[in-house]
Amino acid sequence: MNLARHGFGLHVRRALFASFALMSAMGVISIVLVCMNVLGTAPQQDQLLVRPGNLDFGQAWEDSRFQWILPIENTGAGEIEIEDLVPSCTCLSIEPRTLTIPALGKRNVALTLDLTARRSKAPETEWRDFEASILARIKKDTKNVPDIEWVVRGRVHTPIRVEPVVVDLGRQSAASQPLTPAKVVVNSYVPLNGLVAKSDAPLIQIETKASSSEGLAFELTVLPGALPIGPLEYRIVLTPVLRDDTRLPSKYLPLVGQILDDIQASPPQVILGAREVGDIVEETITIYSLTHQSLKVRGVTSEGEGLSGQVLESQPFAHPVISVKQRVAKEHEQRGKLIVTLLRNGKDTQVDIPVSYLGMTPHDSETARRNHQQLEEQNRVIK
Repeated sequence: MNLARHGFGLHVRRALFASFALMSAMGVISIVLVCMNVLGTAPQQDQLLVRPGNLDFGQAWEDSRFQWILPIENTGAGEIEIEDLVPSCTCLSIEPRTLTIPALGKRNVALTLDLTARRSKAPETEWRDFEASILARIKKDTKNVPDIEWVVRGRVHTPIRVEPVVVDLGRQSAASQPLTPAKVVVNSYVPLNGLVAKSDAPLIQIETKASSSEGLAFELTVLPGALPIGPLEYRIVLTPVLRDDTRLPSKYLPLVGQILDDIQASPPQVILGAREVGDIVEETITIYSLTHQSLKVRGVTSEGEGLSGQVLESQPFAHPVISVKQRVAKEHEQRGKLIVTLLRNGKDTQVDIPVSYLGMTPHDSETARRNHQQLEEQNRVIK
């Protein structure tokens, strides 16, 4: 009986001791948590989340403007302001770049991806991986929320391969138009029902001919019309059509070149540089035709004080030479021009040749000369 009482008392004492120890431990933990909150060291739970499935667009046809929606979630208890969403390449554009996401809220961001090999700087093959990253820069006064980066990826399927990758018409005289047609070969990785080809320039026509009964090869003929003088920066739009008549995203083939006035001057302008007021400076200019037409100078006039010109050869010939004489009449930068009137194919045409100089006083010229000498001496010392 005494032993039973002794055992029961022992169990009671042990239970009381365990309870006291547990209460003491809980008290210590409570004190630590209170101290962390007071000192501001409690970790913030605010964070941005993009779920993995929203970062992988899977398989997509090659497209220069592939659209993708990216939902961004704020899983924390505080508002988060994103100062900027920074793309890793020019193949990715983001809208909007700046946004605020409330606590436990979500905002959608629209992505436009250029999946072409040229913009993603990847070899052009039928299948290739695409990857681009987005860096979210968080406003600095948002506590304990670091910048975060996400990677958008997927597999790109290219339907066609084009050769050449750029149609370059070169530098051509306006008098040589219409230009020689250019050829483009298009090979398809998948059987096509057809290929729609057109130019965004009304004066350039495209003829398309299938060169394979399986719909795997096409030949394009680029037919330039009478193009305006100046640089050529156009595009040929190629739209593959599948067997079920589904139109795939268009591929854009650059068309470049330059149309020049047939009559050219060499040099095209006269730059006389810094000259002392009162000096007389002479230069020569050759006038020629890109298509080797015979030219006859009918007259030379000038605009600009102290500027004159005359033909060094009086009889008509292929390349007239003009003498340019400039009297430096004023200080500072001065501009004028020679106007040469030519007879070509029974019609008058005009060529303007800009002439410029920087007028200096004798004092300025001496200062410039001394500065030049000092620079030469410094260069000799360095050597």
